[in-house]
Amino acid sequence: MADVAVQRFTVHLIDPEQTLDVEANRIDLRRWEAVHQVAWFDANGSLTKLDQLAYHAAVRTGLFVGTWEEFDARAAAVTSRRDPLRARSGPTQNGAGGGSSSTSPADTATSPPSSKGRARR
Repeated sequence: MADVAVQRFTVHLIDPEQTLDVEANRIDLRRWEAVHQVAWFDANGSLTKLDQLAYHAAVRTGLFVGTWEEFDARAAAVTSRRDPLRARSGPTQNGAGGGSSSTSPADTATSPPSSKGRARR
């Protein structure tokens, strides 16, 4: 059975250049809560928080081996994206197939590169 609480991320790593497609689920969310000793919804929202969730998922699935600090130093960008199969049609969106006249922003969020560890190239 598929996990209904899945967040998909694309992680762009540097040194060496690599792209990871990661799916975070409840296990990763609970790992984040255990590490930070706060409930996910009680913590302030931030892009770093999402990056950390992507990190936990990448470690759990074996796509990344290393510490959060190593991940943070190598992650040039972490982009979250919605599962296209689960996207809902709204009044300004066309259903499956066809073009859309919607001017709504894309449903992604990208964390900017961190200043630490990026200047050394």
